[in-house]
Formats: sequence, structure tokens, C-alpha cells
Amino acid sequence: MLSNKPNVAVNWAILPAAGQGKRFKSHLPKQYVKILGKSVIELTIERMLQIDSIRSIVVPIARSDKRWQSLPIAKNPKITTVTGGKERCYSVMHALDYIKLQGASDHDWVLVHDVSRPCVSVERVNTLLKTVCQSKRSNIFGGLLGVPIRDTVKRVNALQVIKETVDRSELWLAHTPQIFRFHILYEAMQKAILENVLVTDEAAAVERLGYYPTMVKDNEENIKLTYPEDISIITECLTRQQT
Repeated sequence: MLSNKPNVAVNWAILPAAGQGKRFKSHLPKQYVKILGKSVIELTIERMLQIDSIRSIVVPIARSDKRWQSLPIAKNPKITTVTGGKERCYSVMHALDYIKLQGASDHDWVLVHDVSRPCVSVERVNTLLKTVCQSKRSNIFGGLLGVPIRDTVKRVNALQVIKETVDRSELWLAHTPQIFRFHILYEAMQKAILENVLVTDEAAAVERLGYYPTMVKDNEENIKLTYPEDISIITECLTRQQT
């Protein structure tokens, strides 16, 4: 059987973990919520550590974060923390600035993953890396995992009255990881921040430069912890993956 492991080095992985999770409505930041005995941040980082091609992991955390250092995983030599920002894009930019200081080359691959997606499949990440990083196509500048929208999509107004039904045939939900060459991602994030465009994913910033990332099909289990009710879904998913 052919190995799914990509023959490529992902020089850097960024896992933004400075957010407070306002939609989660908890005094405890959602990345520190425990599921099956471990915090979400531990579960997600453990998945990234299973990807052999990732050489270094940078975790932006809040300046006021007092929880990180108490985690056993914080002592892993492959992991470095930087001070995060109030918005995700600032955290990613801080990590990119750190990477630049470490001597990153323009063509280094940088992967960014939501720390609140602990169910991410190592197999699907490896497929993403093979599809993007080993492609011989000159027009592939990066890519991301995602899934096609299955349900009928409606556009509504402020009163939640339907305005139209949207053609879903070309619509996908964007997941993470997302991966790009360092120089493209750095320029894209810097430009977005300077123009006060608070992008919610890195692909959006890259698109603003005129590059079009490749979408790679993910599975439905790679959900993001956003609301309290997501905990039970993630618990079920992780339990199923462990059996």
C-alpha cells in the first residue's frame, strides 16, 4: 500500500490560541475546555504533532494567559509561543513576524490551523500537503481543507426574511489547516491588517492579493468548537476516532 505521508517539509505550523471565544459564552476560553480529560488546545496540538512533516509549531497565546504553562505539552521542544492579538489575524501576523526573525525563507511552507478543531484528520492533512506542496502546477500558491455545502442555501435580510435561494453548486465551507508559501502569506496578512480588513481566515487574505488557493476535500468531522453544544459533537467524534 502506498504511503499517504507527503514527501515535503512543512517548516512552520501556526495554531492561534489567543481568542476568548465570545460566541462560546464562557468565562473559560474555549481552547481550555476539557474534553475526554484533556483541554481542546492539547488535543489539537497532539494531532499536529502526529504530522511528521511539521518541523516547528508556533502558538500565539493571550498576554494574560496563565493556563498554558501548566500544560504538559507546553514543554514540548517543537513548540514555541508568541504573544497573540485581539483578533485572529493579529495573532497570525505576530507568529509570522516571529518566523521571519527565525530566518524563514520566502518559499518555506506555513500551515495555519484553528486550535479549536481537535477532530482534524491526520490523513486529510497529509492529503492537503501532498496536493498543494508536491504539485507540479506552477499556479498553486497554497490550499486549504473544506467541504461542499450540502443543504439549500438562503439569503435573508435583517429580519430573517428570505430574499433569495443561492446556487450552492460552487459553494464550499472553508476549514483548516490552510497552507501557503511564507512570502505570500506574510504579504497577504500584512496588507489586510494595514487596510484594516480583519480577515477570518488566511485564504481570504491571500485572495485579496490575487492568488487563488486550491480547495482540498475534508471530512465532515473536522468541526470547530464554536458554541457550547458543539462539545457533545466533538466528544462523540473523538471517541469514534479512538475506537
